[in-house]
Amino acid sequence: MQLRSLKSIYEMQDLYYRLHWWVQTFQKENKPTGDIELGVIVERRRALEWILNRNSEWDEIDLSV
Repeated sequence: MQLRSLKSIYEMQDLYYRLHWWVQTFQKENKPTGDIELGVIVERRRALEWILNRNSEWDEIDLSV
């Protein structure tokens, strides 16, 4: 096991934010998203957001896009 740097976590959070936005936009436009599951993206993003702002409660993390 190896701890990730803050930069690495922030970059991953940004990637999942963008992926979340992309999937939601494609779903609204009825375009295919391949094998990407929105639920998996949302939970990974929630975890990354929580890690970067642990003052928030898990259930109160804002995932608006």
